[in-house]
Amino acid sequence: YYVNDKSKKQWVVGRGNIDLLTNTWIWADATPPVVSNTNSGFGVTDLVVDPKNENHLFLSLNGINLNNPGSTRVLENYFGGAQNMWIDISIGLSELPVNCMVYQEGTDDIVYAGCDDGVYYWNKQSTCWVKMNFNMPNCVVSRMTRLL
Repeated sequence: YYVNDKSKKQWVVGRGNIDLLTNTWIWADATPPVVSNTNSGFGVTDLVVDPKNENHLFLSLNGINLNNPGSTRVLENYFGGAQNMWIDISIGLSELPVNCMVYQEGTDDIVYAGCDDGVYYWNKQSTCWVKMNFNMPNCVVSRMTRLL
């Protein structure tokens, strides 16, 4: 659940859906097809909103699909206008679930993803995720907190 204090825009996220409640009290379904397809096995684990642009979202998914290398793990969207579609930005992530995400404020879209095999960060310049293991063992990351 996310609420923008300035516009009162609200994003409500469930395992199988994403809804937007605007300040005019209108609900809009914003669920990506990979999530709304009940046979996909993917559920929403986190929603991160760009602090500079409330219409810029990152969405993480769980589920394991070892038969489909390159499975969708993180989606990005710029809501509004003609760009109202989800884009798969999962390149570089493992086939394991993405459990949580954190947006680093004051940056040009640096996002961290906590996965079942460690932490990755989104490199916007090369449009891929980079694992931050630095020769450390894999571990499940189920929660992250942004430090000021």
